[in-house]
Amino acid sequence: MKLENNLLVFDLDKRMLGFTGLLEWDLTNCHSATMFRTAQAASEKPLVARITQDYVHSSLYTISINNNSAPLVVDLAGSLVWSTCPSTHATVPCNSATCGTANQQQPRRCRYVDGGRFWAGREPGSHCSCIAHPFNPLTGECSTGDLTSFSMSANTTNGTDVLYTETFNIVGSCSPERLLTSTTSLPLPPGVTGVAGFSHQPLSLPSQLAGGGKFSLCLPVFATFGDTPVYLPNYNLNGPFDYTRMTSQTPFLVNPRNGGYYLPVKRISVWWAPGGPDVPVSLPAGALELDARTGRGGVVLSTTTPLGRVAGYKQFELCYGGANYATFPLIKRVGFDAPAITLELAGGATGNWTILNSSYLRGPCVRIVEMGPEGMPVDGEPAMVIGGMQLENILMVFDLDKRVLGFSRLLDWDLTSSDQAHQRGSDDGQEAPSSPRRQIRVAAPARRHGGPATAGSGLEETAAAGSTPQLRERRTMSPLHLFALAISVLAFVHCTSAQAATEKPLVARITHDYVHSSLYTISINNNGAPLVVDLAGSLVWSTCPSTHATVPCNSATCGTANQQQPRRCRYVDGGSFWTGREPSSHCSCIAHPFNPLTGECSTGDLTSFSMSANTTNGRDVLYPETFTVVGSCAPERLLPANAAGVAGFSHRAMSLPSQLAARRGFGNKFSLCMPGFATFGDTPVYMATPNPNGPFDFTKLIPYTPFLTNPRSGGGGGYYLPVKRISVSWRGPDAVPVSLPAGALELDARTGRGGVVLSTVTPYAIMRPDVFRAFAQAFDTVVARDRYSSVARVAGEEPFELCYGGKGGFALTRIGYDAPRIHLELAGATGNWTIMTGNYLVRGTCVGILQMGPEGMPVDGEPAVVIGLKQLEDNLLVFDLDKHYLKF
Repeated sequence: MKLENNLLVFDLDKRMLGFTGLLEWDLTNCHSATMFRTAQAASEKPLVARITQDYVHSSLYTISINNNSAPLVVDLAGSLVWSTCPSTHATVPCNSATCGTANQQQPRRCRYVDGGRFWAGREPGSHCSCIAHPFNPLTGECSTGDLTSFSMSANTTNGTDVLYTETFNIVGSCSPERLLTSTTSLPLPPGVTGVAGFSHQPLSLPSQLAGGGKFSLCLPVFATFGDTPVYLPNYNLNGPFDYTRMTSQTPFLVNPRNGGYYLPVKRISVWWAPGGPDVPVSLPAGALELDARTGRGGVVLSTTTPLGRVAGYKQFELCYGGANYATFPLIKRVGFDAPAITLELAGGATGNWTILNSSYLRGPCVRIVEMGPEGMPVDGEPAMVIGGMQLENILMVFDLDKRVLGFSRLLDWDLTSSDQAHQRGSDDGQEAPSSPRRQIRVAAPARRHGGPATAGSGLEETAAAGSTPQLRERRTMSPLHLFALAISVLAFVHCTSAQAATEKPLVARITHDYVHSSLYTISINNNGAPLVVDLAGSLVWSTCPSTHATVPCNSATCGTANQQQPRRCRYVDGGSFWTGREPSSHCSCIAHPFNPLTGECSTGDLTSFSMSANTTNGRDVLYPETFTVVGSCAPERLLPANAAGVAGFSHRAMSLPSQLAARRGFGNKFSLCMPGFATFGDTPVYMATPNPNGPFDFTKLIPYTPFLTNPRSGGGGGYYLPVKRISVSWRGPDAVPVSLPAGALELDARTGRGGVVLSTVTPYAIMRPDVFRAFAQAFDTVVARDRYSSVARVAGEEPFELCYGGKGGFALTRIGYDAPRIHLELAGATGNWTIMTGNYLVRGTCVGILQMGPEGMPVDGEPAVVIGLKQLEDNLLVFDLDKHYLKF
């Protein structure tokens, strides 16, 4: 029992034992980030499955998720999963909660189809078995069958890539084959064995699968289950981006008579030219509303109705032509020049649902039909059904917990489609000379544990894609075309291009050098030598090989580098650094590397370093990327211990994050979590937690503050916090403020003095003497007034002045030492920075905050407070250099 939740590592050759602290204490620190996650966390990933359209028989959509390989029809309003069952199958007890839930999903009205002797295949058991009621939404027929469980499988995804296969069980109903083969005008597609309900009811497929109560549909291509981004390619030169962040939001309504999703439509209008007048559909007030009492009316979404219906089932009454056109004229890239239909949404929606011409027009006719005498094909007598054609090529993201639907605009207008990749640019069939070719390779997904690739993974093709395609006409994408495009989440294929691959965010490991310097180093140099992380550093510098390239002295890069010269430093002779230059005709740029630990500087050639790091999507470490970074050569005598140089992380243009953002175009952001990792680019950061829902993106949860910069700090580019007050609290409701005169912590923009700055080259926080004395007094006051302990001030231990002892000292609890907390109250922030005991208490007795000595501050600019490494450890810091914001 005493060994539980400790990692023990045995080395039998060296007779050594490695052991961790109690892992229950570590679940939310940097080491638990999911980019270095365990297999257990991997099992909680969202899922992705292929959706296919049956063009020949029914125009319906099927999902390939059943382990027997037979597809199921996608029914957006369906409340059950049902399929034919093997001759012997398991059952669910009739007195179970699951059975009670299933029997609440009985269809209100249906034509009964005899289920036959469905009980004959039950496995022997002593319990009574639950009977469910599968419903065919196409025929309006229902039957009876055992409630059972089906084995299913789908690939996991991170929103960018199709990952490994997961197998799981879904509760559903057996059904007789005659429920599938009923003769109607709308037969099920061949090979289908049942229906997958996608409603908001508890036994639908998404409700049983989706972590976070979310799923998405992009017809006719894929479905995702769980809270995941959805990256899709587009015309943006920066490559695919997460479309879930681009969707408009609307609440959806539910109907007690069915499981459909209803839109809160308040008005329908039609318009033609953008910016032109729209013509409203003239209806009495409330004509489109859902009557919650009777369940009638409303505008409902349906994947089992091929066309939109508004209320003579005389198909295609609205057809148009003219003297010069058999239908609406075609214009390049946007399809038919025809009106658009707008559904104006109420209830706090952030946008309206616009139905563009390719979502309703086929040839000369509008594919929206009037309800026939047999009534609506959806239970509940809605006023309007939005059919499959209107839902195609739109990303829909359903949040079942919040009852919110996110919807994109028509993806035909955004995606770089296969049609465009193959389309010729001129009428003679020759490729347009303005369309340079690049190769897009569609390859099989990664295999897990060396196992076989999943079914369908053998698809492999190469397409030549033009960067500026010229289209003669707009065509609706076929499923294969769109499938080949959505490189990130389309089921069972993984498509990458060289251009898109170079634009992914990067991740690199940060290591704590406990032996030599207590500093943090980043492993990013291609020669394997680590670089010290300097948060205020404005250059990357390292030793150089005997022969190295240089940068012209009259270049813009050289001018930028020479703006980073340190204001004051002790010079170290750089030696004959010019002897290793490669022969060239230009004068070479000289830079000025600065060692923040010693305060020494030198001179060296400005050159380029080859570096590498892994790409990431915020969850996983993906493939490695190699790139070059401009930096300075430096003499060996300038080097920090056990490092080959320094990587500057400041907001200046020549820092490592700024160069990577400029070269790769992935957003001018970076994050640090020490000792763990650094990310570069705009990426989520998923970390493991005790939450049963698994890892989640911490960048969405943490507060933010504007950071300040110091115009007088010479070569430095430190990040300053807008601290307006410091206080200390312990147990009691009232914090004790650190008594300081007004403006004592402010950064003076004229002189560059004062302020509170972050530093990764200072082991502990350091305060100016006047600030330290006031802080010590406040800390002593909080400790002395606590009536539950006998802790008192004791003699300090070098280099710490504030140490405490007494009977037992600060008590050790499951979450660390029971000691006061330090609060930095920030101006303009969404929260305050609280320094917990683990970020300041040393050896359980001393406060790891020091008073500035006679030699002054170790950071240029004479700040009032330096926040050191001890205070920054195990905090996720996300820097947005464009907006000057810091998340913490």
